[in-house]
Amino acid sequence: MLYQPTLPLQYHSGRSANEAYRFLQENLKEPTPSRATCFNWYHKFDNGGESLGDSRRTGRPHMHNRQLVLANSGARPDFSVRELSDLRILLGLQYTMIFGLLAKSRSCLESYHML
Repeated sequence: MLYQPTLPLQYHSGRSANEAYRFLQENLKEPTPSRATCFNWYHKFDNGGESLGDSRRTGRPHMHNRQLVLANSGARPDFSVRELSDLRILLGLQYTMIFGLLAKSRSCLESYHML
């Protein structure tokens, strides 16, 4: 993606987002970002951002959370409320996430006749 180093250079040289977009369209053989994307990146540069990469965002928890919950629960999905609270504080996770992971592990164990 040749536009990644080119767009910040266009910004720092004082060109507008529209000029940078036209420059990319005219000079690069590869697919280029849309005009809206160029304007979004220019806005990001105006606010002090220097990278075209995405910022870290909230969303679906990482897979390691499941492993942490199962490791700390001792593969015991029948937690009391107090144990669930302690686990939540220890791992810094929400009750609903812990409950969902434990319920899922319980159904997996039941399907293999391990409970």
